[in-house]
Amino acid sequence: MKNCLMLLTVLLMSTLALSVPLFAQWVQTNLPYSHTQVYALVSNSAFLFAGTYSSGVYRSSDSGATWTMVNNGLSSNNVYSLVVSDTNLFAGTDGGIYRSTNNGTSWVLTGFNTYYIAYALAVMDTNLFAGTQSGVNRSGDNGSSWSLNTCPCTYVSAFTFVGTSHGTNLYAGSRYNGVCLSTDNGITWTEVDTGLISKNVFALAAIFNQVPTDLFAGTLNGGIFRSVNNGQSWAALNSGLTSTSILALAVGGSYLFAGTAGWNSGNNIFLLTDIGTRWTSVSDGISTTSVTSVYMLTTVGNDLFAGTDDGVWRRPLSQMVPTGVKDDAPLLPKEFALEQNYPNPFNPTTSIRFALPKSSYVTLKTFNLLGQEVAALVNQELPAGYHEVTWDACKMPSGMYFYRLQTKEFTQTRKLLLLK
Repeated sequence: MKNCLMLLTVLLMSTLALSVPLFAQWVQTNLPYSHTQVYALVSNSAFLFAGTYSSGVYRSSDSGATWTMVNNGLSSNNVYSLVVSDTNLFAGTDGGIYRSTNNGTSWVLTGFNTYYIAYALAVMDTNLFAGTQSGVNRSGDNGSSWSLNTCPCTYVSAFTFVGTSHGTNLYAGSRYNGVCLSTDNGITWTEVDTGLISKNVFALAAIFNQVPTDLFAGTLNGGIFRSVNNGQSWAALNSGLTSTSILALAVGGSYLFAGTAGWNSGNNIFLLTDIGTRWTSVSDGISTTSVTSVYMLTTVGNDLFAGTDDGVWRRPLSQMVPTGVKDDAPLLPKEFALEQNYPNPFNPTTSIRFALPKSSYVTLKTFNLLGQEVAALVNQELPAGYHEVTWDACKMPSGMYFYRLQTKEFTQTRKLLLLK
């Protein structure tokens, strides 16, 4: 009995220390200093990182229960963006873009040291992209050198990319010019904003639950728009929203979350299901706090994290995602498609998704640069639908590889990069 009481006491003390409520809601993590504005959140296999305004970068290894400030080498503590690329961590500040190779313990300035602010950072294939006032900058050598691309969008605040049957589309969201699209790895760009009532795009996201992929744009004062044709046209999707100023979008499985700006007590974070047309508030627990704006949302494991003007908040996805609801019928692909693997570059595992509009005998194989087969991932009859396989390349050397999906009626090959 004594041991049981001691265990109960320890559990209660742990609960109080983490401020975990007795009912389902958001919980504020223990980020030092109250009312800290958190503009960026990113994670790798070991840590969660938070980029703040005026306090630099914080690192947590326990889902926000404790944080450590990691600013050694940063000349500016105003961090607007973060991105992970293999073993590199990049931070976009108003004093340049910095790189860390030791999980933020120390930072060095990259070749991007202009007065432009890197509002957004993204990694696609072997390239690093920075969204700035002047447009999109690209680096192919981990930030050592940069080139300014001919992107008509300025003040770029968001990126997302979508693998299609014709290649990989990279999208940039602009605060003034809507959305721009590049189909050649960021070399050339075109504006794709037909139907966007608001051209002030602060967030982009894509849900890979069907082909073509659902693409979403969060705008200031215009709400959220969805495109199902690779951005060629957009339609508003605002039913249920109490604010049309959207600063953040995040995908959790087949679900989309949105974070808003403004003084909407109790209505700062919303959920849209994979086939839904209406948003539902999932802001329980934030309503009685000083949070007025949600700048960043990201999913890490089974949790959704929110970067706000009052620190970092956490809530389990299981508390928000509907359970026990069965769709009337599954969504089936309209065409064959092979998605770009994710993550890419990868070490040592990566996921490959593909779509089959009908039952087919499928082979999915990987090859080295000499064209030699190194792995057969799929070699069987599969039903129509969306499929995902994982390639574990732990025994393979670093380098470029190819993967090829083949059916009786369809063949497509893509590149992937293993970096150890």
